[in-house]
Amino acid sequence: LCDRRQRQMCIRDSSYACRSIGTDAFQWGVFHPGGDVLYNAYLPCDMLLNSYASNDIRGHEKQFFFKQYTDAEGNTHTLNNAGNWAWFDENALISGHDGDYNMPVFRFAEVLLLYAEACAKTSDPDGANYALKLIRKRAGLQEKTFAQEELMTEIEHQCLLEFFGEGHRFYDLKRWYSVSEIQLILKANGKQGAENFQEKHLYYPIPTSELNNNTAMVQT
Repeated sequence: LCDRRQRQMCIRDSSYACRSIGTDAFQWGVFHPGGDVLYNAYLPCDMLLNSYASNDIRGHEKQFFFKQYTDAEGNTHTLNNAGNWAWFDENALISGHDGDYNMPVFRFAEVLLLYAEACAKTSDPDGANYALKLIRKRAGLQEKTFAQEELMTEIEHQCLLEFFGEGHRFYDLKRWYSVSEIQLILKANGKQGAENFQEKHLYYPIPTSELNNNTAMVQT
C-alpha cells in the first residue's frame, strides 16, 4: 500500500484555495482570481455527491463540500456546483493570492481504512469491521457488521466518500482493479476515451533527464 503514502506526502499545494470553487464564484465581486488556470479542475461530480447517504455528515453543507457562502455584508451566494470546503480559504480568495492553509498529509481515517483493507485481505473480518465501525460512526452512519465477502465493497465505498481531493483515488483503483475494470469505471463516470486506458498508464513516465542520459530507453 506504499503507493498511496508516496503520493500523499506531496499532496499539499497552496494554489488549492482557488480550486476549491468554480469560476462562477468570481462573478460575485467578492473573490478575485489568483492566477491559476485550473479553476473547476478539482470539484466533486454529481456521482460522488449523490453517493453520500442523507444522514452521512460528510455530505452535509460545509463539511466536505459547500454550495453557499455568506459575505461580510450578509449577502448569501450560491455556487452552480458544490465546492471543496476542505480547501476553502476565504482570505486568500478575497485577496487573490494562494492559500495559507495546510491539509494534514496523513489522517486517522486513512489509518483505519488501510487497516480494514489489510484485515479484509487476510480474512480477519472482526478487525476490518472494527475499523469500519469507527469510520461509519464518525460519519453519523448506523453501526453495521459486514460479512467477509462484503468487506471490500464497503471499504472501497468508504474510501470513495472519505478521500475526495486528497490524491488517493487513482492509486486505490489501480490496486483494486484490472485495466479492463478501470476502463468500465471511467466509462460509467462519463470519461471520454476510457477505452484508450492501458496498463502503461498505471505507471509514472520515465523522467526526461533519464531518457536524455540513456538513449536506449524509449518512452511508450
